[in-house]
Amino acid sequence: MEFSFTFSQVVPIIVAILAIFIYFFGKNRNKLIAHKWANTLEPFLKENFTNIGEFAGAEYLKQYTNQIFRIMASGRKSCLYFVSIIELTRRHNIIYATIGRFFSSETDRFAFEIVVNVNPPSPVIFALLKNIHKKKIFKEYDDLRILAQERPKYTMPNGFVIMSENDESASWILTNEILHYIEVLAPIIEMIYITDLEILPVKAPLTLRCNFLLPHNSQNKVNSQQIELAGKFALALADRLSLFRISNQARELCLKSRSNLRPKSE
Repeated sequence: MEFSFTFSQVVPIIVAILAIFIYFFGKNRNKLIAHKWANTLEPFLKENFTNIGEFAGAEYLKQYTNQIFRIMASGRKSCLYFVSIIELTRRHNIIYATIGRFFSSETDRFAFEIVVNVNPPSPVIFALLKNIHKKKIFKEYDDLRILAQERPKYTMPNGFVIMSENDESASWILTNEILHYIEVLAPIIEMIYITDLEILPVKAPLTLRCNFLLPHNSQNKVNSQQIELAGKFALALADRLSLFRISNQARELCLKSRSNLRPKSE
């Protein structure tokens, strides 16, 4: 029995085989990267938090999609919870893996989202961001666009600028320790964002978000040292913010100016 195939019949078969191969290869590659990232953070999290995982007995690293993985920690005085998130590129997608990655700005990222335990909470809006990204960020963060101002007296590396609701809060946050972390981690920092306004589904007294690019070393492997340092930086910020207080005069000015902020739904 002889079989003959035309070009139009062979190509779909090859593409299907390639798509299956890329899917499983990319999926496993993302898992390996996520586990390397999680294993790097594990000693740091265990040292600083009493509970690791969403609940007792829960898995340490939770996978949500082929790109997104999360670790939750709690049990530290300054943090109601500390969430570590990694978002990886679409290595499992045939279009992205073969063509899109050469044209897309998509890259591996990770972040820490922290609900800071501060009582009583003080009004604070603060961000460290790149000047070239301001317009894009303003579309997402109304509080920064309406209430925060750039603080040019703080000279930041790598084109970063400081924005805050008032100079008093910026001065409180930017200690010598925090400035040192910023200088060392500047190549991988995307944005640091702090707000007491409600941006989460749950009521939060103060929210801290630290967004980073996933660092790689000269062998193109995940840079464990910088990941751990980023975690220490986020925790140092959270500890500092848990003690945050501003003067009555600054508080009154903040509350007055916030009358201009309206929810997007209005």
